[in-house]
Amino acid sequence: MNLNITIALCVTATLFGCTGSDSGASPSLDVGGVGSYGGDAVTTSGDASAGDGLSPRLTDADTAVAASDSVVAKDGAPADAAPADGAAADVVTPAGKSCVQIGQCAQDDCAGGKQPCGLGCEKDAAPGAFEKAKAVFDCAAAKCALGMCLGNTTLQCMEPCGGLLCGPQILACYDDGGFGTKGCSVIPGCYDACEAKPTNRYTCHASCYNQLDAAGKQRAKAWSECTKASPGTPVAALALCTEQWATCVADGKTGQQPCHEVAKCIAKCADKDYLCIGGCYGTGTPAAQTSYLAVWKCALNNPTNLAGCLNAFEACAAPGGVGKCSGLVACIDTCKKGLGVADDKGYCTIQCLHDSTPAGSAAGVTLLQCALNKCPACATGAATCTSCLQANCGAAVMACLAL
Repeated sequence: MNLNITIALCVTATLFGCTGSDSGASPSLDVGGVGSYGGDAVTTSGDASAGDGLSPRLTDADTAVAASDSVVAKDGAPADAAPADGAAADVVTPAGKSCVQIGQCAQDDCAGGKQPCGLGCEKDAAPGAFEKAKAVFDCAAAKCALGMCLGNTTLQCMEPCGGLLCGPQILACYDDGGFGTKGCSVIPGCYDACEAKPTNRYTCHASCYNQLDAAGKQRAKAWSECTKASPGTPVAALALCTEQWATCVADGKTGQQPCHEVAKCIAKCADKDYLCIGGCYGTGTPAAQTSYLAVWKCALNNPTNLAGCLNAFEACAAPGGVGKCSGLVACIDTCKKGLGVADDKGYCTIQCLHDSTPAGSAAGVTLLQCALNKCPACATGAATCTSCLQANCGAAVMACLAL
């Protein structure tokens, strides 16, 4: 029986997505935006839709067990594992090709857009390996090529779709059945290191996953189980699965810091310093972490109009200072990008709110919400802002001046 499926599948899809030359972003582990992970696209084809390419085609007639060509790890790390902070043993199968080796074969053979490609990669597969590889291809065919990306089987659509919606199948392919010593927080940096490698990226990604301890693998699986229910786009997946993402990069840790201190700490982290970001998040109390996630989730869901997120910002800030409402409005006006998440990852706005009195903060939030909703000119500093506020937000302006 042939597995004939028309699909453009990113075989190198990782837990957090994958990218091509112009594929856009995959879910990032930096709080201020989204980054990208992954590798080359592969197309598989058959009878479903003529003209979409032919590769790789897996056949279950060639799954005989043979001597292994597996890479044997030396000192716990294969030659093509990620650098030191991402090193781990490869998926080693004593008799026949592992699922990872099938995937690596397909990636190598399909490099550069070759078609057909990947034919025969399943030959001499170890028991169960073919079934795992087939599960990845079947999932991407149903959910991406014949689902979300129907009529648009381009890298830009297929890569994030496959990585996000087929994460459980991909991790099952990667899994060597053992446990390492690292936490889930090392995954993003390890995947990034794999992407800098010219070859063997699929094997490298599997090595990243298999270095995780039991809790780390469980957290990685929780992320993939969540993203499979997402719309299949990176930002949407991140907005849906913020808690799973944060739990992974913080290795499930909690601390004693309030939300505004967590925000202050994260603001100092570089965008892709995942260990720093996760470490900061892990210092927060459970309540602080929940509050910070609410800010982030709201910002992801409202990237161009954050008026509805000001209450979340205020809850995280826990106002308790001496600043008046007028001072709060002036403070926020000095923040780099107003209320955007790129504004020191929201910390500037949160600090302005924290330094205000509770009453001043409440009045300021009401005024800002009115301004953002009814006076777009105020967001750009246009001269018409003042007249618009007087006409539409007069009561809120007077209340603010009184506090």
